[in-house]
Amino acid sequence: MDANSQRFWLWSRPEDWAVAEGCAIASRDAEHGGVAQVLSLASELGVAPLIAGVSRVTSAETELAMLPLLRDRVGSYARWDPRPTPEGPGGSLMGFGAFPGEVPRYATSAPGAPAAMALDADDRIVFAFADRVELFDLRDRHEPVRLELPPLFTPQAVACDAQGGRWLLDRGNRRLAVLAGTPFPERGDVVRDAGTFRPQPENADDARLELLPEALLDAALRPIALAASPQGRLAVIAWGPDGELNLIVIDGEARKSAILEGAAYAHAIAWLDEADVALRVSDLAEALVYPADAAPRQKPLGRRYPSADAAPGGFVASQDWPPHLPLVRPQDVPEAAENATFSRTLVPLSWRGFAASGMAEGHTVDTQSIDLVWHRLYVEAVIPPGCGVRVELRASDENGFSGAWWPHWFGDASALQADLQAGTPRAAWLACPSELPHHASLLGCAPLANRVGLFGALVQRAGMQLRELRGRRLQLRLTLYGNGRATPQVAAVRVWGDRFSYLRRYLPELYRDDPVFDRTASGDATRHDFLERFIGLFESVLTPMEDQVADARVLTAPTSTPADALDWLARWTGERFPSRLPTAQKRAWLANAPLLRRLRGTRGGLALALDIATDGAVSLGRIIVLEDFRLRRTLATLLGIDLERSDDPLLPGLVVSGNSFVGDTLTLGDADDDQARREFLALFGEEIDSGAERETVASVYERTAHRATILVHEGLDEDLIAMVRNLAEEIAPAHVLVKVMAAREPFMVGIAALVGVDSYLRAPVPLEVARINRSGVGRGDRITGGGALDWRLDDSSGLVAFDGAPKAHLDAVAIASPGGNLLLDGRRSEPPPDGVIARWRFTRLPDPE
Repeated sequence: MDANSQRFWLWSRPEDWAVAEGCAIASRDAEHGGVAQVLSLASELGVAPLIAGVSRVTSAETELAMLPLLRDRVGSYARWDPRPTPEGPGGSLMGFGAFPGEVPRYATSAPGAPAAMALDADDRIVFAFADRVELFDLRDRHEPVRLELPPLFTPQAVACDAQGGRWLLDRGNRRLAVLAGTPFPERGDVVRDAGTFRPQPENADDARLELLPEALLDAALRPIALAASPQGRLAVIAWGPDGELNLIVIDGEARKSAILEGAAYAHAIAWLDEADVALRVSDLAEALVYPADAAPRQKPLGRRYPSADAAPGGFVASQDWPPHLPLVRPQDVPEAAENATFSRTLVPLSWRGFAASGMAEGHTVDTQSIDLVWHRLYVEAVIPPGCGVRVELRASDENGFSGAWWPHWFGDASALQADLQAGTPRAAWLACPSELPHHASLLGCAPLANRVGLFGALVQRAGMQLRELRGRRLQLRLTLYGNGRATPQVAAVRVWGDRFSYLRRYLPELYRDDPVFDRTASGDATRHDFLERFIGLFESVLTPMEDQVADARVLTAPTSTPADALDWLARWTGERFPSRLPTAQKRAWLANAPLLRRLRGTRGGLALALDIATDGAVSLGRIIVLEDFRLRRTLATLLGIDLERSDDPLLPGLVVSGNSFVGDTLTLGDADDDQARREFLALFGEEIDSGAERETVASVYERTAHRATILVHEGLDEDLIAMVRNLAEEIAPAHVLVKVMAAREPFMVGIAALVGVDSYLRAPVPLEVARINRSGVGRGDRITGGGALDWRLDDSSGLVAFDGAPKAHLDAVAIASPGGNLLLDGRRSEPPPDGVIARWRFTRLPDPE
């Protein structure tokens, strides 16, 4: 409500709009900071370019049967070579991309070639055969695993996400299966005693196929391909009658379906991210992209993803999002150039397309005020050149609406596809962020004259003699117009009423026209009507000024004062902000200034200041303020910490005396350390017997008095830690020495009993590959072996050309008795032509039956 007691009604949330064809609720970039979603024109692609001489239906079946290229995390590739070999009668997997030529990577002794293959998140390849599924570990942690198929299930497509999920699709039976579990790494050097207890089964989560209980689709649809998003959402495409493409998105227990227009007979699908999926259609020179959470019928998004340079087939099977397009067919790899590029990321052009126009209708409002006069209309929007927004209103005192819609125009008149009615009000751009006093814009971005920000117009009925719009209930309708390349974005619409008329409030009755003219008469506006609208120009300037004065209190409230006035407001109370303090924390600092003053110079004051400056990090346990005198206590209850680390902040100066002492004679730990024993007995003994013990006690107290330690858990932002250091220096008392240190362990049992603070629980730190000069042994990082499809990246022997298979010869001298040493000699093994043998691997095989 403003200074004249006028109210407003707001349309800004997605549920406020009933969107018709051509319009959409679109997400905005997070960097703007305003509303997350706006009303805009729908994204439309237009006509996609065709590839000459390609039949979509025929080519779709052909490309559907093609095996994809595989791409690993280091950028090497693999293809399935169908030519039989002695090791693989159905062909073999050939790795390439790291060095010239290609090398064999895997072959199966069973007959047949795979129908599909994919690479999972843990460097394992899933092969789907007609009678089995095989799991091959690129890092050689275990032997290849062969799994039998469930009854009535023959997989023809495979998809893997970034979380370890693996799915298989049976097109004929329209069923899905999950490849669950993980094989144990093999440890051939471990010999267990026969009497040692072992779990049964040894691996309770071994690799297995789990068939989903119900059919994916009805009999009228034929599932074709599937893809998994990084977070595990599954998308399946299916052909309907005449190739009509159906999209099914499975997210946990939820399942959504939509028909994708313009993508008939699409044969491959991949996720761009968690929101959109990309499709390949055999006769199109670009990939089509659709939103995954779509309406029942969905058109492609208006961004072009060219694919004319891509080889036929699907997307590259990899752990890459966005996906890669293959630039060479698998059969053409051996003839590819030495420095060939085998794939590229699917990226869009900067061109974007939108519908020419679209309509949305806002919810109806009921003011409960009969014959209310609607006053002003404000729109917060982005209106690019060549675009516009037509806002239409109609009002009624009855439940139904039968009157005409009254238009109001915002933006460029050239964008309108039809002529505006004569006298249609046109909005003006306003320099203020909002007509509401001291309020920020819902757009969250800087205003731009006539393009971005707040637009306002007086509510009118164009072409009527009396142009004011009256009625208890109001309907609102928006029509957005674009130029095909850009769209208006409407963040909010506000309509004000009841009109505060200067003419009726301050001028004699002879200037009023109520009893004189017919409100339904059309024609030129009366002189009285014109005068009221003319005086409204002054009201439009004076009312916001009155509102600013009436709400001046918000300028002195820490939570609402403008950001650039916070320092000014702080100086009112003699407060000074610590350096590097963000705006939100400045507001909280001012709101807690009285309490901060009362606690200044105490541990509680330091903790409160740090909690405010770090947005609650102290309350959450991410930062701990610890007075060093608490570290005088014994560390007997401290579990989960290495007592031998001299650089740990929980043990400053007390590492040696940090073991347990029981009674006067029994000690646990380094009992030979006289200094440690003297310090402990002096502090915790029943009485002090000598001057030496008094000196010992005094030295312990001296080392810990007037000192504080701020523990900051590892993993916090470096800027945050720097701000903590600066803040501690600024607000700590002059006689207290404060140090900031990193606590390595997120959870240590016994800390609460020892120093009076709670343990800190955080999400598990993901394991990373061990790095030289950065990783500590046993501290989470791990050494991972290999994982490359082109194994020459993992082995020094790969630096030498490989043109054939090496031949192994193993010599051994017979042993006289069981338990003796066995010497194996592989020096007679033959390397490949022009190659060397750099490594021997011996595997103990079970005794033959």
